[in-house]
Amino acid sequence: VNNIVEKCIFAVENNDIVQEIINNKNAVLESEKEILWKYRGFNCKGIIDRNAIESSIGGNTFSIVDIKTTEKPLHKYKWDFIYNKTYRQLAFYELGLLQLTDNYPSEHYVIVVTTGEYPTCKPFLVGREYINKGFEDIEKLLDRIEFHLSNGWDNSMETLNREIETLTPY
Repeated sequence: VNNIVEKCIFAVENNDIVQEIINNKNAVLESEKEILWKYRGFNCKGIIDRNAIESSIGGNTFSIVDIKTTEKPLHKYKWDFIYNKTYRQLAFYELGLLQLTDNYPSEHYVIVVTTGEYPTCKPFLVGREYINKGFEDIEKLLDRIEFHLSNGWDNSMETLNREIETLTPY
């Protein structure tokens, strides 16, 4: 196991683009940043792998960096990102930082490191449309939790509301 970890670290340390992102010289960097906040009456918690705060004339901005590992080839990560809805996690972190600071969101990244025999890594810039989709999903999930807190957890919200559930690909 140690050998794999060392190889992953080597892959990250030797990728110039990844190094520019995680060691942004123009920013105050925070690693493993724990954030706690209240949202819609819920106690929320997140641990951000890397947060970069940059100062500018218009106000401070923040960029979130999340690190993921995978055994799959890097070119397949885009599908994992969609399937696992990783954009929800980034949106959740952004929501917390917006609640806790006066800073504005900037670019967010996912850095993916393969864990195979020859680890490699690649940064992915997460588009604002994914963050916005994450916000929408978070609101729907919190609505669902509120519903079940009032109506119990034995049946789905759709069953309790006597609705026909629609299956969609996304």
